[in-house]
Amino acid sequence: MYIDPAVPGHFPNKVELKATIGVDVTLDTPNVLVRIWRAGTEIFYARTELEENFNDDGIISLHMVDVNVPAGVQNYQLIVENQDVGSVATVVGPVIFSALAIGG
Repeated sequence: MYIDPAVPGHFPNKVELKATIGVDVTLDTPNVLVRIWRAGTEIFYARTELEENFNDDGIISLHMVDVNVPAGVQNYQLIVENQDVGSVATVVGPVIFSALAIGG
């Protein structure tokens, strides 16, 4: 994502982030943690519990706005992890992660 420092209308720099992750649960009820990082720093996290018997094929969707983003190039990372050792959840897709500079 590029935030142009020459455009004063961008202040306070905001970036809208959206993610959709398709998951498949094959064992138990995993707690799935979704994290978003900007420039090596975690800026967002959310946890959801999935149930094998009810949503064994599921979609996780999230939407957030990152505020006061430094000008210039910013790298965002989407990380998905299963926090339960005894359960199995797999990212199967779709995986969609988008960023949009929305300005002030």
